Amino acid sequence: MEGLDHFLNGIQCLLNVNKKYDFDNLSVDEIEELITDKIQKEKDKVIHNWPEEGIRVEKARWGRSNIIKGKTKVELGKEIDTTKITLEVALKYLAPKKSAKKKTVKKKKVKKKK
Repeated sequence: MEGLDHFLNGIQCLLNVNKKYDFDNLSVDEIEELITDKIQKEKDKVIHNWPEEGIRVEKARWGRSNIIKGKTKVELGKEIDTTKITLEVALKYLAPKKSAKKKTVKKKKVKKKK
């Protein structure tokens, strides 16, 4: 498996081996094909990437997209065209939303009956 060193240099990912391949008897060529397919799939997943700000826009499941910054992830609906999103728009989506202030209601003291 020495030929795979250039593929696996610093990459940690899981590979799904479909029924097309015999998992117990994978050849080096088949493994290389699986790895290159996985790497290409990960590259195609990223729509925008702003590494200076640590923000990226990725394709998600069911036609949706995600804006990701660190551990913060904002899901966008299908109706939003993510190919036209700029850095400023992405920052607006990531901005924390102000929650409405709740009014505190004072509780009335209950008098005990004797």
